[in-house]
Amino acid sequence: MRTLVVGAGGHLGGEVARLASAAGLPLVGTSTTGTAGRSRSDITDRQAVLKLFAEVRPEYVINAAYRPTSWQTCADGAANVALGASTVGARRVD
Repeated sequence: MRTLVVGAGGHLGGEVARLASAAGLPLVGTSTTGTAGRSRSDITDRQAVLKLFAEVRPEYVINAAYRPTSWQTCADGAANVALGASTVGARRVD
């Protein structure tokens, strides 16, 4: 059961990723900077998101990406993550 945590570099996503890892779940986490063992990902770039989903092929996706002043991240980015999830048949938690 491979899980993708989008926004794992943030507070909520980091905690979700930490707990999932502690539970022994196979996990891939992303962040905008690619730091702390996370893959670098820009969810506002639709092609990059689709490529990420094709490579990771997650069964579950947790979208914890959030930037309070960015419509592109919170709306367009969320739409790109939803599209990516649908291309591989992954279940989403937003």
